[in-house]
Amino acid sequence: MHIRKGQLSILFVNLVALFAFAVLFIIRSNYEFVIYIGVIIFFLILFAVTNARVYYPNALLWALTTWAIMHMAGGAVYINKICLYEIILIPLSTNIPIFRYDQLVHIVGFGAATVAMFYVLKPLLRPELDRFAAFIHNRRGSRPWHRSA
Repeated sequence: MHIRKGQLSILFVNLVALFAFAVLFIIRSNYEFVIYIGVIIFFLILFAVTNARVYYPNALLWALTTWAIMHMAGGAVYINKICLYEIILIPLSTNIPIFRYDQLVHIVGFGAATVAMFYVLKPLLRPELDRFAAFIHNRRGSRPWHRSA
């Protein structure tokens, strides 16, 4: 397993959080979140195995770690007997339960996952597409993924 500078602390935080939440979920018989712990461990191993071949910036790994901890906390933390996942952070509607903690977790998570996939695919992109915003118009306004005739 290849560990770059700064990644040992990221791994340590992940392992401590996974262990603590796993014990908590097992004690509470919250098997749904025990399964989520397994999924997070799978992806942690996947990132560890591919770390030598794919450049994952530490900021990205911290974002993924934050997502994992937010997700586990969502099922473990209760405030006034309400699961954190059910708490409305900003009441944007009187009819629809938004904006909830659950939605924030998914915004953070899918944003981080999207950036992770960019770094996985980046070596395969043509040089002119080797930018994070490759799907957005280039300076001339053309679509760089379409070849002109």
